[in-house]
Amino acid sequence: MLRKLVIGVAVIATLVAGVGTARLVLPWTDPTRGVPKQLAFLRAEIENGADRNAQKQFPEGYFFLNVLYGLSWVQVGVSDPSQAADATVQVRWALGRLDSPDGTAPFDQSLQPRYGIFYAGWTNWLRGGLIALGQSDAAERSRFTSDSVAIATAFRTAETPFLPTYPGQGPGRSTRSSRSHRSGCTTPWSRRASGRSRGTG
Repeated sequence: MLRKLVIGVAVIATLVAGVGTARLVLPWTDPTRGVPKQLAFLRAEIENGADRNAQKQFPEGYFFLNVLYGLSWVQVGVSDPSQAADATVQVRWALGRLDSPDGTAPFDQSLQPRYGIFYAGWTNWLRGGLIALGQSDAAERSRFTSDSVAIATAFRTAETPFLPTYPGQGPGRSTRSSRSHRSGCTTPWSRRASGRSRGTG
C-alpha cells in the first residue's frame, strides 16, 4: 500500500504542474485527455485507505492527498470546460473529506482562523477552485467568502504575518493562505473564483 501511495502522490503532483505546462508547449493537443483516468485510479486508492495510510507517514498526509486530488480536478475542469461538471463533483467529494473528522483531526479548531492557517488556507484555495468551475451553489460561495474574511481578519489582527498551524508551535505556512482570500490571486481560476464569489463573474 505504501508503494501505491507514493505512486499516487507522485502522479497527482505531476498532474497539477504538468497540465498547465502542456497547454503552453503543446497548444494543439488536449493535455487533460488522460488525466481523468489517472485520477479515477487515485480516487480508488483513496477510497481504499491511501489517505489514512498517508496520515501514518506524516502529520498532514490525509489532508494533502485529498486536497491535491481536488486541485488536480480543478485544473482539469478549468482547462477543459466540457469536464467542469465532473470536476465539480470530484472537488466537492474532496472537500467533504477535508471537512470530515479525519480531515480536521490533526488541527485545532480553537485557532484563528479555525483549524489554523494551513487547513484554512488550503481548503479555501480548493473551494475557490470549485467556484471557478462555474457550477457552485450559493452556500459554497458564501462559505468561500466567510472563510476568506476569517483568514483576512486573522492576518490583520495577528502580531506576526506568520499564523500558526498547530497550537503551541511556531509560525505556519501562510503564503497559500494569504493568496486564497485576495482578489489579486496568481492563477486565472483563482481570479475567476474571486469574481464569482462577489457576483461579478
